[in-house]
This record gives sequence, C-alpha cells and structure tokens, in this order.
Amino acid sequence: PTGEFTGHDMSAHAIRNQYRHYRTLIVLVLAMTVGTSMLFWLARFSPITPLRSTASTTRAWTQISVRAESSGARAGFFHYRIDETGRLFESYAWQAGQSERSAPKTVQILLTCSAPEAPVNADQAKTLAHVISSLQKRFEIAGDRIFVEAAKGVADRGSANPRLRRT
Repeated sequence: PTGEFTGHDMSAHAIRNQYRHYRTLIVLVLAMTVGTSMLFWLARFSPITPLRSTASTTRAWTQISVRAESSGARAGFFHYRIDETGRLFESYAWQAGQSERSAPKTVQILLTCSAPEAPVNADQAKTLAHVISSLQKRFEIAGDRIFVEAAKGVADRGSANPRLRRT
C-alpha cells in the first residue's frame, strides 16, 4: 500500500461524497422551508411595518414651491412636473414621500417651458391652479406658504392671485 487509491476505492469515495452533497442539499432545503413557514406564522401575530415613508399623512407638507425650467435643462428635484401641454406627471419622490434636503416639507412643482424665458401658457396655469388647490385642501397649506421661483407668466398671474407669491 503506497497510500494511493485504487480505481475501485476511488469510485466508492466519489459516491460517498456525492451522497454527502445530496444530504446537505436536502437539509438546506428543509431548513429554508421550515424557516420560511415560521416567518409567515410569526407575521400573523406581529404588525407589518411598511418600508415606504409615511410622509403622505395629513400636515406632512407645509408649503409649495413652483419653479420653471426649459425643457432641455436638467430638471433637478421635483414632486410634480407640468409640461408645455398642461399634462401633470408625478415623480417617484412624491410616491415615496421624499422631500428635498434643502427644503424639507415643501412640495416641489416644476413647470417645463420650451425656452428659458418662455412664459407659462394657459394650459400649464390651469393645471397648476388645480394642483395647488388640491394640495392646499389635502394638507391644509396656507396661501402665504406658496412660493413661485422665476416662473414668468405665473408670477405675473400671481400678482392678480394673492395665493401665489414670488420669492
């Protein structure tokens, strides 16, 4: 005996290792099944904690900020965007209840215009008025907490509408 396996011994050793692998796999599958069953059973007794923010509750938002950007510019952070045709888009930040770090609890509304100095059109103004009214009712935001940043046309309309102030 030189310490080497013969052909017969080597195949028996390989078969034992193969069965050991199967047994390990079966034990892992059973352990995972039992563990998952226990977690589902425990979930019946404890409340489920949502992973998303609960910022959409009443009074979470205290002010509204409106700004205009040209269509080609980088949009930056926003909750709602109103395009040139007056269509309203909701961002994932709004759905998740996220706020901008520099302006917490402020709903950010972005108006996209065809050019940097283009005025806001009537369709955008109509949609904006509807969104602001809806947000005011839903979160009890006072009229003096609505700010317009460099939105030509909205600021002009804002002088006739006391709810909109230019910042």
